[in-house]
Amino acid sequence: MGDVYIQPVVLALLLGTASYALARRLKVPPILFYILVGVGMGPGGAGLVDPGRLGDALATLIEVAVAIILFEGGLSLPAEGWRAAPVAIRRILTIALALTGLGGVLLAHVVTGLPWRISVIFGALIVVTGPTVVGPLLKSVPLPQRIEIVLRYEAIWGDCIGVLLSGLALELVPIQEVSGLSRLGLSFALRVIAGTAIGAAAGLFLSRVLLPRIVRLGDPALPGMAAFAAALGIFWGSNHLTAYSGPLAAAVAGFTLSYLKDPTLQEIRHFKDQVATLFISMIFVLLSATLPLGDALPLLGPVLVVAFVMGAFVRPLSVFLALAGTRLRMTERAYVGLIGPRGIVALASASYASLAVTAHEREMFVLMTLTFAVIVLSGAAATLLGLPLARLLRLSITPYQSGILFVGVNPLSLALAEFVSRHVPVRFVDTNEAACLQARQRGFDAQAASALDDRIYGPILEEGFRRALVMTPNEALNILILRHAQKHFGLSHIFGVQVKPKDNSQALDPFLSRTVAFSESFFLQEAVEALQAGSGRVEVLKADDADASERLPLFVLPEGGVRIVRAGEDAKGQEGLYWVWSGPEPHTGARAVA
Repeated sequence: MGDVYIQPVVLALLLGTASYALARRLKVPPILFYILVGVGMGPGGAGLVDPGRLGDALATLIEVAVAIILFEGGLSLPAEGWRAAPVAIRRILTIALALTGLGGVLLAHVVTGLPWRISVIFGALIVVTGPTVVGPLLKSVPLPQRIEIVLRYEAIWGDCIGVLLSGLALELVPIQEVSGLSRLGLSFALRVIAGTAIGAAAGLFLSRVLLPRIVRLGDPALPGMAAFAAALGIFWGSNHLTAYSGPLAAAVAGFTLSYLKDPTLQEIRHFKDQVATLFISMIFVLLSATLPLGDALPLLGPVLVVAFVMGAFVRPLSVFLALAGTRLRMTERAYVGLIGPRGIVALASASYASLAVTAHEREMFVLMTLTFAVIVLSGAAATLLGLPLARLLRLSITPYQSGILFVGVNPLSLALAEFVSRHVPVRFVDTNEAACLQARQRGFDAQAASALDDRIYGPILEEGFRRALVMTPNEALNILILRHAQKHFGLSHIFGVQVKPKDNSQALDPFLSRTVAFSESFFLQEAVEALQAGSGRVEVLKADDADASERLPLFVLPEGGVRIVRAGEDAKGQEGLYWVWSGPEPHTGARAVA
């Protein structure tokens, strides 16, 4: 009996992991590889992976995967992101989703002849965009923070809404009387309230009660394990109390941990990211293998028409109408509208619906085929067109427009961040929680973590921070951090400020010499002392005022961004932020190198 269940799961894990590794090698979202491998190795292809052997266990695996994906998605959402485009996010989650769903219902009914009730299920589940595709896309395509935030929020909360709506649509199938329809609106509201309340309460309990006690045990792996178990428990408990509310509860719980900036957030994210990737790979291959390719070929024409019209007309028009009057420019609206990949939650919802509605076997097969087609075409469009479209619309940002990660909180880094934050996003990382609190009180996002921890860089890169300025008071530590950050940002995007002057017997570290910010004779220790004594200051200067010899350029303003001045670079005469001595200078000060 064990082989019946183990074989398809093990093969799906192996094939999914291989597909993910290939996608990472090619730097593209892995969704297309999952689907191709699943269909090719399933019963309609080589016959090696047969999900039918799992029976009812497949539905359980689907639910576990959805719980993990949405909890992990909630964790990855930056709480501050809502402020970047609140109106746009709200409209895309209401108006755009409603119009997209309506378009899906009409297309499914008119083009493929599906009954209205089954078409409603398709319209409900196809409103979602996939975090499993959007996440890798944002890693490979540098976009303005506003677009990234809109796509990321839509992917997570849109998935929750889609699962809730598809659950209601499943209840619509057996309803024969109009009076039954009136109960659906109340049922939807109840699920939203229950999922939100349970998720928020569970997230608060995890952050304030359970995780602090687990941390005291001293095992760094335990917070991630506990959060994983909690995600499944939250999903199951909410579903048990109110049907189909589990996905929303899981996402809200994850977002609550992110919003409260739980100290264990990085450990949880790292653990959950690995588990989510493993489950996504396996489930995508299993679900793709359920599609009998031979039976789907006669439907190819109408199915491709629906998928193409959804991606080329329905989605873009829905987004364009929803975002009219927001701060997003026309080109930004066009990009968000054309890049709307569907992912595993849409496929999981369709598969779950097929297992639940046994009385309409052929219609549910058509629905599954439609969902596959939309996922493949939208995923292919996002993979192949994401970067070229961003460049065509002039939305692909330059390195100067990307966010800057300040490593080390001190008076100088805070003064510099005041200027930089007016032009590009800023974030602080420091191991000292009190220092991070000081930065937060100044209005900055600050994370109490070690910059030597690889786990912090994934979320940072995903949120558009692609440069690092290292300013801790420990020279040796700075060198270690710069070497570590180089693996994630690249050598040309890391900068370090020297801590104090060297004596004649000390040579500048060769690696540090290639990363020195501002000037080889500008030192953190002297600058902090000068700021506190009032003998030095940072000053914003226009181009006409920025050529005096006693002023040292720190940042200059190329069009639309901020550039960190590297030591040895002649940046005088450009508008930007300068260091100005206003009192007695140390002998190593800025005048000596001006």
